[in-house]
Amino acid sequence: MTMSLSTAPARSELIGPGRLVLVVGPSGAGKDTVIAGAKAACAADSTFVFPRRVVTRPASDAEDHDTLEDAEFKRAVRKRMFAFWWEAHGHKYAIPRAAENEIRAGRV
Repeated sequence: MTMSLSTAPARSELIGPGRLVLVVGPSGAGKDTVIAGAKAACAADSTFVFPRRVVTRPASDAEDHDTLEDAEFKRAVRKRMFAFWWEAHGHKYAIPRAAENEIRAGRV
């Protein structure tokens, strides 16, 4: 897996007071199931937000995300539209920059 470090904030640029929670694991491990359960459990609490991932493959019933073609994704990276992005298994994945505003507002 490759992650873009060029978009990682310098220590002096860290954001908060909210938090970013990441669910990571190998393909097929159940990450989307965990996220769906957390989303359902936190549905009534507006301090929890769940940004939609952007992925360079079509969405499916098993994985809820926004889709961009590879060229569009690359343009979005150049325009700094993502808080961070990475590559794995021949696809690109990203979290939109709007997630940073949620963290600054104190949300999780």
